[in-house]
Amino acid sequence: MEKGYTGVHINPGTIQRLKMGKDPLKDFGTVFGFIHNFKENPKHHWYDSVFEGFINLGIALGFTWEQVEEAYYAKNKVNHERQNAGY
Repeated sequence: MEKGYTGVHINPGTIQRLKMGKDPLKDFGTVFGFIHNFKENPKHHWYDSVFEGFINLGIALGFTWEQVEEAYYAKNKVNHERQNAGY
C-alpha cells in the first residue's frame, strides 16, 4: 500500500514492550492488528507500528536482526524488479 512515507522509525529492542515472543499466534495477531489500524487510519504512527511489528515478530521467532534486515532488503529488491518490469 503506497502512502508516500519515507523513513521508518523503528526500535528493534521493543519485543518486551509489545510482549512478543511467548505466543507466535498472538504475535501474528498483534501485527495484523497494526495492519488493520493502518488501513483504517493511515497515519505515520501506524506505518511505523506495522514495520516495527514485522521486525519484532521475526526476532521473536528466533531470527537475528541481521537475518531480518537481509531478508527485507532481498525481498525489497525483488519487489522493485517486478515493479520495473510492469508486474
